[in-house]
Formats: sequence, C-alpha cells, structure tokens
Amino acid sequence: MKSSGQIMQELGFNKNASDSAKAAFLKHLFKAATGCEVQTPSFETKISKAPPAMQLSFDLDTASYQEAI
Repeated sequence: MKSSGQIMQELGFNKNASDSAKAAFLKHLFKAATGCEVQTPSFETKISKAPPAMQLSFDLDTASYQEAI
C-alpha cells in the first residue's frame, strides 16, 4: 500500500505546498475514490490562557481518621 506522500508525489503535487492545500488535495482524493466527503482538519493553533495557580490546604489536625477505617 502506498502512503499519501507517495501518491501525491506521483501525481505531481508540490511537496512544499501549504498544509491546507495538502489537506484539500487529500480530501478530493478520498471523495473521488469513495464518494464520501471527509472533514478537513483545522490547522489553526489556539492558545488558551492557563487558569491562575491555586494552593490547596488541608487541616489534618482536626480530621477524624477513625471515620475512614
């Protein structure tokens, strides 16, 4: 079985093309071969802000260990 890279090279696809162009080409190949449409992956990178660090504290002196046994 050939890899998608080998198929693209044989068809003359530019290996230096953008990721979105490669995805669109593969999407077209899948649709032509199977008749099914596939979802194109998103290449956006989303940076989310991390929540502020929190410190947990436990009052071990008042904990009742007998209840857990």
